[in-house]
Amino acid sequence: MEPRHRRILKLLIEADDYVPLSMVADRLGCSERTVRNHLKAMDEMLRREYRLSLDRRPGRGVALVGEGQSRGGLLRDLFAQPDPRLGDLEKAVLSELLDPHGEITVGRLSERLRLSRSTVTGILDRVESWLSQMGLRLSRKPNVGVQVQGDERAKRLAISRLHRLLLSPGPRCGAVDPGGLLHQGELGFLLVKIREVLEGMGIALTEDALQGLAVHLAVAVKRVRQGCPIRVAPNEVSMVEDRRELTAARRIIERLEEGLCLRMPKDEAIYLALHIRSSRLLTKGDISASLDVSEEALRLSGFLIGEFASRLDSRLGSDERLLADLATHLTSSLNRIRCGFPVVNPILGQIKRAFFYAFEVGLECASKCEGRMGIRLPEDEVGYVVLHVQAALERLRGLNGGECKVVIFCPQGIGIMRLMEAKISSAFPGLRVKGAGSLKCLVEETKDPYSVVIGTSPPPGGLNCPYLEVTPLLKDGEIRRIEELIRKESQGGLSRSSRYPFILSLLREDLLLLNHSGRDRWEVIETMASILHRVGLVRGDYSEAVKAREMISSTCIGGGLAIPHGDPHMAVGNAASVACLMRPVDWGGEEVQVVIMIAGCPGDGQDLKRLFGELAALSEDGETLEKLKAAKSVQEFCSVLKGDLF
Repeated sequence: MEPRHRRILKLLIEADDYVPLSMVADRLGCSERTVRNHLKAMDEMLRREYRLSLDRRPGRGVALVGEGQSRGGLLRDLFAQPDPRLGDLEKAVLSELLDPHGEITVGRLSERLRLSRSTVTGILDRVESWLSQMGLRLSRKPNVGVQVQGDERAKRLAISRLHRLLLSPGPRCGAVDPGGLLHQGELGFLLVKIREVLEGMGIALTEDALQGLAVHLAVAVKRVRQGCPIRVAPNEVSMVEDRRELTAARRIIERLEEGLCLRMPKDEAIYLALHIRSSRLLTKGDISASLDVSEEALRLSGFLIGEFASRLDSRLGSDERLLADLATHLTSSLNRIRCGFPVVNPILGQIKRAFFYAFEVGLECASKCEGRMGIRLPEDEVGYVVLHVQAALERLRGLNGGECKVVIFCPQGIGIMRLMEAKISSAFPGLRVKGAGSLKCLVEETKDPYSVVIGTSPPPGGLNCPYLEVTPLLKDGEIRRIEELIRKESQGGLSRSSRYPFILSLLREDLLLLNHSGRDRWEVIETMASILHRVGLVRGDYSEAVKAREMISSTCIGGGLAIPHGDPHMAVGNAASVACLMRPVDWGGEEVQVVIMIAGCPGDGQDLKRLFGELAALSEDGETLEKLKAAKSVQEFCSVLKGDLF
């Protein structure tokens, strides 16, 4: 969808009535004739894809008409489309717009940046989306000029973020100042003063947090000089009143005023104190040593850890280091949320792909937190919590190179089994080693998708993991063979022939769609859910449940794979529907061509964890995914998953 079409549709949806063409032209900074041309192209697209239309009436303008359900589909797609990344030209235009010199004409921008007027107009379309993410609006008035409008705080946050983007590495065009928006000498001076005051008062922040405070303060200096001071509300004053963060902020401001010969308004010290409270604390790994941890963050951390422990590993519940780290992190996070500062997780996508099951548990925990404690954790913050939990799991498991677990299968007796456990644990410190004295125990222990078995008898039938037969006393050379197997499985995962048995167990031939022609993710979800409902595997409203889950967070896990799902209690049976799409569709900002919709999962939480483990492995198995996309029949599709075609 073209940027201007998106802007027109947002305007019509917000108005929910007829909008004069003159107003649309004014917002777009173009002629009414251009608007009419856009409306003609949009009307065809809306009728074809959304069963909506544009009603134009002389003297009244244009309105969007159609059923509420169709409008809902348009809304989802309109706001789910990813905003364009900022290139050097977009950054250069933003640098001009975020200086408070009033309106600036397109002609003046063209002269300053040495670009054509049409090029500048196209750039303005792209930067408007970025500004809207920052809570700002781009006002464009014909024959008057262009101006960024919005709250002073939003403007300061936008300047800070743009400054960091300008300093990011990479090739640049001549229009971009490599020094950023702020004076580097002032930044260095401010960083020294901030560090001196905070260290002197015992406020320990991460290095990145100190750098962020210096940027914030440099922006504040710039805006005060330009006559744009900040205003704080009474409730914000009470948040820092009588706290050492406010004392620290005032001391920093005093040194700033002395060094820069500048008088800062009183509200600037309060606003700086709010930023200090919201900055990342340096964790001490021990609650008793973490004086800055809030009671609220401690209670929230205890609740979250309890939920994760019940679903992932019970040992998390007694991990004091995890409690200290998470409570320290959440202390500053809760302050950021209350102060209205954005929580941005730049690696959220990678976290969701690498730890999808833990992320699902995290989303459920966040929902419970909101209901029981009145605390709403945004998706980005859930990602940070999951990182802390995964780090604790890795520490508890003592793993460095992967999640490989060794299961000792020794039906000869518990004595020999314990001896083998001790020998292997001694040879490979920190490795997870479990004993299985019976076939039943072996089946239970190998539910983990990253298990290998060291056995003293031939491998039993039906075992879907690597197996190495050894002698009970582990003769010379057998330890080396075990080491080679562990290294192979830790680095490369399990062999293809045994990586996806759980996914295969949920597949049915009547639930596979090859070369499906879905136009967008919502249509694909509706089609797949209706198939599951038709064969009696889910309730009739499962489609809406899947969409609701999708709106919370995209279920794309990378590699062109998405795994939409709803509440498992709405499933009547256990199965998975699969669709291989003719062409990729946008799935919350990423292209997807293979979709696996889960309807229930047999067994307990460990089975669900195992399923998500296989799905995560599949998302990183590019060779298998390419073969799945190219499959011409259901039999070929299943053979690829089994590994028969490799």
